[in-house]
Order: sequence, then C-alpha cells, then structure tokens
Amino acid sequence: MRRAGFNPPWPTEVGPTTRHSCRLWALFHVNFALPDWRHVALFNTAASRIEMHLQATRAVTVRWADGARACALGERIHTENSYKWTRGGFAELLHQAGFESCRHWSDSEQRFAVFWARAR
Repeated sequence: MRRAGFNPPWPTEVGPTTRHSCRLWALFHVNFALPDWRHVALFNTAASRIEMHLQATRAVTVRWADGARACALGERIHTENSYKWTRGGFAELLHQAGFESCRHWSDSEQRFAVFWARAR
C-alpha cells in the first residue's frame, strides 16, 4: 500500500534492501531499472539460509560512470542472505567465536530466540 504523497520509483513489493539499492543507484547514476528484474527468494538447505536474488527478465546491461555489466536473460545477482540457526547451532557458533555463559530465551512456540553470551 502506498501512502499519500509517497510515490517511490520502485515497486512497493520490493524489500528494504532493494529500496535502499534504488537510492544508491540513483545517487551514483546507475541505470538499474527494476522492471528488468524479478525478485527471487529461495532456501539454501546446505547453508541453512534464505537467499535473495534479482533475476534478469531480459538481456540487460547495467551501466555506471566508469563501467558496465551485461546480464543474460535469467542471470541472477545474489543480493542478501538471512541465516536460520537452531538454538544449539547458534550457541555453538557463539562458543567458536569466543563467547561463553550462553543463555537464550524463546517464545512459547519456539519461532524465534534471543541470545545472551559473555565474551571470554
């Protein structure tokens, strides 16, 4: 839904990362046109993460001040990762990174958790 007086030059269904990218592209005079791309989200089981991609809907060349990059129809640009951890897996990651005394709290349905840990 668009707010009155707010009419951005990008589709409202794109996420915050793409909206921020649009601002950067305009700032640096990059001819990146969103209608030439579609948003692709997938779950990478091996890496336990959601990946966000922009996929070219046609052959397109993106140009900026001192360069250019051609993308073929269907070619993807990997734009974002959102890792999904188990409680045990995240606690182990904290331990490997030098933290101890790890505690966590979760909602009653175990949909998310908040962790606290002390640096060694």
